[in-house]
Amino acid sequence: MGNPLPCLARRMREIHLIHYKRRHGIMKWKRLLSSALGLLLAAGAASPTVLAQDTSIDRYLPIDQNANYGRALSESPRGGSLAWGESYYTESYMKMYEATGDRFWLDKMVDHTDRMLANAVDHDGDGYKGWADFSYSHLQLANNGFLLQGAIPSTVETAVYGSFEAGAGASGVPTGWTLQGASGRAYRSTAPGDAFDGAAGVIVESDGVNQNRLVQPIAYTPGKSYAVEAYMSVDTEKTQALVEVYNATTNAVVAYARAHHVGFERYIFTFKAPASGSLQLRIGLQSYDQAGYKVRFDGVSVKSLEHAPLQNGGMETVNGADPMLPASWARWHASTAANVYLSSDAHSGLNSIAVTTDNTSWEVAEQTIDYVPSESYTLSFWGKVSSTATTGRVEIYNATDGVMVAGANVAGTAWTSGSLTFTAPSAAGKTLKVRLYQNNWQLTGFTSYFDDLVLFSATPADELMANRGFDSASGTDATLPAGWTRASGTTASDAYLVSGINNAYSGTYGLAVKASPASDKTLEQTRTYTPGTTYVLSYWGRASNPNSPGRVDIYNETDGVVLSADTLTDLSWKQRFLTFTAPSAAGKTLKVRMTQPASGGGNLSYFDLTSLKPLLKTEAAGWTREAGTTLAAAHRSTDATLFSDGGGLELVHDGVSAPKMSQALLNYKPNDKYGLSFSGKVAAAGTTGQVRVYDKTTSTALGAWTFSNTDKLTIVAGDFQTPAAGHDLVVEVSIPSGSAGQTVWADSFTVGPYWEQMVHEGVIATPILRFVNAVYANAALHAAYSAKADTYRNFIADNLVHKWDPYWKQVSGTDGANNGTGVYIFPAGLSTNWFPSRSLPHNQYLAFASMLYLLYDATNGVPAYAADRSYYWSRANDMARAFRSKVRPNPLNASLGTDAYVWNYWDPMGSWDDGHYTYSSYTNEDISHAALTMSGAMEAYHHGQVFTSADMDKFTKTFTDVMWNQSLGDPVLSYYNSRRPAVTTDKINTNQFYAWSGFAEFNPLVWDIADAVCTTGSCTMAIASNLAKWSRNKTRNGDFELADPADATLPRGWQRWQSTSATAARTATGPGLNDWAVSIKTNGSTWQVMEQKLETYEPNTDYTISFLGKKLGSVNGRVQLFDYTTLTVLGELNFSDTSWTRKTFTARTPAAGHDVRLRLYTPTYTPVGQEVAFHDVRAYPSLAGTQIANAGFETADLWDAALPRYWMRGATTLDANAVIDTTDRSAGLSSLKLVSAGTGSQQEMIYTWKGYMPGAAYSFSFDAQSAGAAGGRVQIVDTATNVVLVDESVSSASWTNVSAAFTAPSSYDHVLQVIVKLGNPGNAGSFRVDQLKLVSQ
Repeated sequence: MGNPLPCLARRMREIHLIHYKRRHGIMKWKRLLSSALGLLLAAGAASPTVLAQDTSIDRYLPIDQNANYGRALSESPRGGSLAWGESYYTESYMKMYEATGDRFWLDKMVDHTDRMLANAVDHDGDGYKGWADFSYSHLQLANNGFLLQGAIPSTVETAVYGSFEAGAGASGVPTGWTLQGASGRAYRSTAPGDAFDGAAGVIVESDGVNQNRLVQPIAYTPGKSYAVEAYMSVDTEKTQALVEVYNATTNAVVAYARAHHVGFERYIFTFKAPASGSLQLRIGLQSYDQAGYKVRFDGVSVKSLEHAPLQNGGMETVNGADPMLPASWARWHASTAANVYLSSDAHSGLNSIAVTTDNTSWEVAEQTIDYVPSESYTLSFWGKVSSTATTGRVEIYNATDGVMVAGANVAGTAWTSGSLTFTAPSAAGKTLKVRLYQNNWQLTGFTSYFDDLVLFSATPADELMANRGFDSASGTDATLPAGWTRASGTTASDAYLVSGINNAYSGTYGLAVKASPASDKTLEQTRTYTPGTTYVLSYWGRASNPNSPGRVDIYNETDGVVLSADTLTDLSWKQRFLTFTAPSAAGKTLKVRMTQPASGGGNLSYFDLTSLKPLLKTEAAGWTREAGTTLAAAHRSTDATLFSDGGGLELVHDGVSAPKMSQALLNYKPNDKYGLSFSGKVAAAGTTGQVRVYDKTTSTALGAWTFSNTDKLTIVAGDFQTPAAGHDLVVEVSIPSGSAGQTVWADSFTVGPYWEQMVHEGVIATPILRFVNAVYANAALHAAYSAKADTYRNFIADNLVHKWDPYWKQVSGTDGANNGTGVYIFPAGLSTNWFPSRSLPHNQYLAFASMLYLLYDATNGVPAYAADRSYYWSRANDMARAFRSKVRPNPLNASLGTDAYVWNYWDPMGSWDDGHYTYSSYTNEDISHAALTMSGAMEAYHHGQVFTSADMDKFTKTFTDVMWNQSLGDPVLSYYNSRRPAVTTDKINTNQFYAWSGFAEFNPLVWDIADAVCTTGSCTMAIASNLAKWSRNKTRNGDFELADPADATLPRGWQRWQSTSATAARTATGPGLNDWAVSIKTNGSTWQVMEQKLETYEPNTDYTISFLGKKLGSVNGRVQLFDYTTLTVLGELNFSDTSWTRKTFTARTPAAGHDVRLRLYTPTYTPVGQEVAFHDVRAYPSLAGTQIANAGFETADLWDAALPRYWMRGATTLDANAVIDTTDRSAGLSSLKLVSAGTGSQQEMIYTWKGYMPGAAYSFSFDAQSAGAAGGRVQIVDTATNVVLVDESVSSASWTNVSAAFTAPSSYDHVLQVIVKLGNPGNAGSFRVDQLKLVSQ
């Protein structure tokens, strides 16, 4: 800003003259000054409107305190948890320290870092410790989340010759397949290693020109679902094998799976057949750009998912022990080969089964079938009889109970199709049979023929809701979704279609239902059902107010019964589920209802993507039921109330044998440490589930883990060691022992080798090094923290750098010479799921670059690392330059009138990336990964390397001009850096911008956007800490490390007044901390001032001003808080120290709306050329250090204006009796008021406090007053032990300050409560409390 008006300058000179003469003993000026200060103090005392709390810090405290008792994820030994969870907390602790200067945050850093370093291990014996993690390596179980239905094992293949055992033509093309591309590039091979099972497999090669592949047509039924499986391998990780279903009519890929790794593994996917088109099964390569790559296939399979467990229904497979009997079929009772036998009179293929009577007994062919209890099935068949004397019979028979379940007759002498539908027994363990015979056994020579029997699940898996996404409007009412109706009393103004971001979850439209104070408002749809069937209803929804929730239910209108209901309180879109069982009788009217219950305020509930499907229990693709385990005992379940993603494993004990499901662990890394995790729960106490890794070759359990929790699916994890190569390993899930009906559920399996990830270690180490450098820069911290800093620095330098040297790729220039570009690559093998040996994404290598920049700083002057420092610096800069070379102008610049950047998530960086296809699809970066990328660019900029202030301005504009929707009332950020906000998922992911919030350094609009996101939605610790750091309610850049982009001598965020770069400037000579201080030099004629405006100071608040100062000449220095609006000195402190000395004073801010600035200068401006210096200058609300959020009760809850945010009322507390009160307070605008009616009912307000420092001494104080006889008390209670740590009573009618001290529990995991309550609720009165200060001593 420019200089103030001349009158202001004159007034300032007058004020400075007062101070000058005061210090020279001129009493009349002293009297004038005393009068001025008296007026100031009177003005401050007239209206007690102090806001002592720092609102920018309040929102951070609960986030940290509620994260595992303030420990976050620091106890985890796994790199992924530390990187993508814990590091956000440690980074935020350093931001909070930078914001406040409070050592509490440094103590938190030590506490967390010590735990992390204690868990670091050398997992692979390479001499370097780290934090390995198996969940970020290649995951080696297929269908690990049970999302994919599997085909019944007996289902006939739709694809033939998938085993490649049938031979090949002269060109090597396997039988049954067609070659596309160049001859000789796709062929059958019997060479060792080219087949997964059997003698032969297939190889497809790339030639750099042709798209070589093998193709086979797929016969399909439109609308039906199919499972595809294939065993695939690659000969080099620079290419990928691909199996896909392709619609040759529309030239579209229907579904696919891709393999990235050397060694055969099983790949699975499912697809729903289109209404029309020519479908092909194609096997080949993902990319054909490079020549000489080979991929391998074996065991390619396509099976229908509609078939149920009936084996050899086509009678084509002959019983090996009885050539007259089809395999899997048996003769009943006294039937012989003369009565039940194979016949060549077939409907299709070679065989049928014939049953002939001989007038002696029933002649029956039968097969025992598996079933899922209460499941509906349809058996289709073809049959004929030899004459019209009687009829043949197809029957479902419950042999256990001697009950015929269903039956159908065969009457024609020509082949005729038939079917029957039945419901399986409700209990497992029954012997259920398909029987084939005649209706009259007393005939002689009467024959019935049966063929092509297929057992299907009769429960439709398809969607049952009409217009489930509300994207079609009624033809007669554009506000009404087609297929839906409004309930009686609901109009178009109550329930209607809406569009736009956050109004519809997906598609164009969603449904809004608006509250009315008079009655419920409902939109409904009537649905058909199968009697007795259990269904899952899911929907996406959000409420506009959690105190006015929406409701979804299933209503049996015929009987007036709600079958199931769900209440919607989520403020952000969330998928919700409910289950219900349809009535046992047909003909009921069932309705799905979306309702906004009656309430005032016009609150809304939004709904989208409704879905109604039967709860299915099916085979699980990729998993095998062990011998003796029936489908009823082990199956995939779609019970979304258990499995939020719609699939999981259910085991049910039948009382006889232990149910067991398993999957082979293929292509494991021999003799290596593996990790396994899953989530599990049991239905009832007394049941125990087990997961184990079993070596079938040696009959050895490599690891076993049990679970018996009943409350929710809980993660269980463990480790095991793999054996030498060639063993047969399986992962098993079972109920090892139990009784009938005992049930367990399991889901979300992760199995893989332990690997360290470079990005994890970079992200983990970066905030630790910020701590190290903060300690080294401040001599006042050395005694308490330098030993820790040394330990942390040495650990990082010794363990986290050189292990990655084998994966460095110099793109240009020379490694260590700081003259080129370079990146790191993923290790080969199973280190990553998709891209081994490929360049890391930009965000990952830049995270490591940030670490190297800070490690370069931390090792300055340390001989042990002198030789490495040039590599730290060079590689960090090489990576920054590599990324900078890929940054380009944003394509929206012209249309938006801005100058922003855009960049990709991933780019090819060198020849080692040839063959990898993925870079062509990465044309932008998502908001969360981009935040990490930007952290790397910012670190380079802060070190004066690669990126300029102009670059940072353009990166900032990507955020403010491109990604932001330009609204602070309803802020939305695009999920991608290349486009504007467009869809609801942008809104849902808006708070994932994390480190972007630090770009408030370059543009305060970023702070405003971040603040708006946190105010209107949820806030993360990364955003909250940056909001605290860059809040304009206190000083920013008080260490002067950041320079103004236009003037390197001016600290960013500071201004000069009556001064120039020659008299008020940043200086690197003798800084107090880090690299920079501010120097003020007298010019002999005017005061030379450096100042910063506190743009959003907390009004009428006591501020603490703290700084380091020293004088380098004859004049003293001064720090002053000045009100330019009233030309009033709010507070000041002079210093005369000749060495850096910490100084502190307190000043009170005025009412809101004034121009308040912190000023650095000298008390006199003569003689000329005298110098003073300032560093680590801070001005912040004095209550900023309290561990209680909203300790002054100044901020109301978002949904209850009388409730202090972050506090809750007690169980017996009435809303009207515990409120924010603005009529009286000790400071600020408000206090907390409790009212007693004298009824004896306790009225109280509670703050839940977690995250204290175990065993630490704390001081606690508060202001309080009491009116009437009720009195009041403030307690701090340990809820784990019911020990009262603080118990202070107040009966004074005037505001009184009360203080206490206590020691926190020695265990970290207790929940403490700060309770404000009535002293005697049996008496009438009121109790007010304000300004709770809770700090560690």
